Amino acid sequence: MARQLVELLAPSVAFRESNVETNRKVWDLYAKDWKPDCQWVRKMAENLGEEWNEADLNFIGDEWSDRFSLQQVLDEFILPYCLQGCKAMEIGCGGGRVAVR
Repeated sequence: MARQLVELLAPSVAFRESNVETNRKVWDLYAKDWKPDCQWVRKMAENLGEEWNEADLNFIGDEWSDRFSLQQVLDEFILPYCLQGCKAMEIGCGGGRVAVR
């Protein structure tokens, strides 16, 4: 899956640049082209298994993990540190799939 994405984006990536620059280009292209009905997004989502459906693709990155795995990350690594009434912010160039929760 990741290899296919790299092959798809390879013409636009200058691998001789720093890792930061390469990731910046890949993210920008990915975010610019991401739409729930894009063939490559749907293809990536197929790897989520039987529970996947089109309605699950609302935010950039929804195709990266199934709902159970995302909830497990939230439950184990984020929510234990959120006290009642606290405010949190997602830091990074994400698509909002974690912050929306």
